Amino acid sequence: MKKKSDITFKEYVKISLWSMQCSWQISKSATIIALITEILRSLRPLANTFITAKLIDKLLSFASGGDAQIVDLIPFLLILFGVNLFFSGVDELRNYASRTMRRLSSPFLNKMEYEKINYLGVQTLEFPDVANAKQKVNDWLGIVTDVGNSVVRIIASIAKVIVSGIIILKTIPVVVPLIMLTSIVFYIQRRYFFKKEFEWQTNDKHLTERRRNNWIAGELSEPKTVGEISITG
Repeated sequence: MKKKSDITFKEYVKISLWSMQCSWQISKSATIIALITEILRSLRPLANTFITAKLIDKLLSFASGGDAQIVDLIPFLLILFGVNLFFSGVDELRNYASRTMRRLSSPFLNKMEYEKINYLGVQTLEFPDVANAKQKVNDWLGIVTDVGNSVVRIIASIAKVIVSGIIILKTIPVVVPLIMLTSIVFYIQRRYFFKKEFEWQTNDKHLTERRRNNWIAGELSEPKTVGEISITG
């Protein structure tokens, strides 16, 4: 039997695409908002850096006794304020998309599971292998949207690298090879941690522990069980 750590990169890509497809089917609008806002959020440091650089140029102009006036800083300060206000709105939209996806995903994924059981036939649940597979499906369903979010973050990071590369290509072309090298290192790093996260989320030990904790939480939410514990100690 193939170990989880032996999953190939091609299989990770298939899993990632499938999770994104699920997110799209759950809510097209939330998926689009999540993707766009995540890309915009990744560009926030670039925007702030550009505006800050302009402010520093003006301050240096003051220090060197140039013709710049204090009033010349006001437009940049207003732009900086407006940009950060805009990105605050982007953050709220991103959080809204995440909440929407989280609330809509459970019924959609449960429906998907029930349809598969109906296709196989309810009687197949009597087979130990099928029952065990169903339990694993229940454990895995909760992380489908998490995988989708990881994919969205990777796409946003790639977009940030592309935009940064274009800006640098127009200003300092000699740095482009360094950007390419950094992008390769970033890709390898992101791939490594994405795999590690997926392996941890789908690890049998982790899933069993989470199942046990959920069962304990469910039992402790029952007044009868709590009463018995208080009596027996």
